[in-house]
Amino acid sequence: MKKSTLKRARPIRVVSPKTKARNGNWRIICLDRAEYLIRKYGYLPCEYSGEAIRTLSTVPNDLDDGWGHHMDGNRDNCTPDNCYIVKYKYHSKITDNNIQVSQEDFQGRAK
Repeated sequence: MKKSTLKRARPIRVVSPKTKARNGNWRIICLDRAEYLIRKYGYLPCEYSGEAIRTLSTVPNDLDDGWGHHMDGNRDNCTPDNCYIVKYKYHSKITDNNIQVSQEDFQGRAK
């Protein structure tokens, strides 16, 4: 049998150990925040709109998936006070328009 000459491709995104640790810490903070919101409201609300989130994801596949947003925009500031659970479809709106948000303000709620 002939040995393959194909080289193994590198992963698309190589993550440093420091970034991997930061992302793991952020994931725990987001899950803790989600559990707190579920206990308080009986469901997982988007903190921007108040709409129910079905899935909290680190890599959203759907615009309705939940996502952890850093309120101050600093990805290195992974603290519970900086965590804002929001639907992915609102995350870009908040970030692109520099909307200042605070936890549980539901400012995007339809009236």
